[in-house]
Amino acid sequence: MHDIDLRTTATDAYALEALFHGYQKRAVAFARTDRVQSHFGALEINRMQVEIIGDMQHRLPDGTWEPIVDMNRVKVWVTRDDMQVPVMSLPFLYEA
Repeated sequence: MHDIDLRTTATDAYALEALFHGYQKRAVAFARTDRVQSHFGALEINRMQVEIIGDMQHRLPDGTWEPIVDMNRVKVWVTRDDMQVPVMSLPFLYEA
C-alpha cells in the first residue's frame, strides 16, 4: 500500500486537516485540473501518505461537472482486526 485516500465532504476535509494538523504535508484547498476538482490536502502519518479529498467531482464529456457523490450511499463497512472501517464499495470504485 502506497497511500490512503480519505474521500469525504469538503466540510469534513477541513475538519480532518484541523484534527491532524501536526501531520499536514499539504494544506486542504480547492484544486482543479481539466478533469477533476476537489478540496485536496495531504498528511503523512507514520511514513504513510494520506490524501484528503473532499467533494471530488469529475468533468463530464459535455464539460459540466458530475454531481457531488453522497458518500453515505456508496460506503460499505469492512471489519479489520475487530474494527469496522467505512470504505467505498467496489462497484462504485469500478465505475469511478
